[in-house]
Amino acid sequence: MPMTYYFCCSYLLGSGSIVEPGNWGRMIKKYQAPSIGNPWVLVRELIFEQVRYSSFPQKPSRFKSLFLCPDQQHIEQFKNFGNRLFDLCYEVEIQDCNPVIHLGDWTLPSLSINEDYAAFEQKATTYWHGNPAQNIEVVTPHPVKIIRRI
Repeated sequence: MPMTYYFCCSYLLGSGSIVEPGNWGRMIKKYQAPSIGNPWVLVRELIFEQVRYSSFPQKPSRFKSLFLCPDQQHIEQFKNFGNRLFDLCYEVEIQDCNPVIHLGDWTLPSLSINEDYAAFEQKATTYWHGNPAQNIEVVTPHPVKIIRRI
């Protein structure tokens, strides 16, 4: 029996819809400072990817993945932490019988004032070591199927 996870996004999806991985990476690659988004997000993601590539190459790239939570409590906390007022939450199943996943802490990629390269690099190393006790983010390079909106 497939394990269920929880996903949120700002658009309506029906039961049975498939969500493809990689949208975050697509958006990051379209950043054009200062017209779209915060350029520090681009810097952070590039550092996280560099640390993954050099020290944790077996882990799935954030650029090519989906971000899920293990249960309803975590997805609600994630939504509130990110002030994602327009997002809807869904129960989903990963569409692979032996999925690759990484468990990271979704608070680590957050931005704080006065952070520099070294701070991002340390947060990335901690993130890729994985196994957080709280704020669990499931990173997977596999599509997911919508089971239901919650």
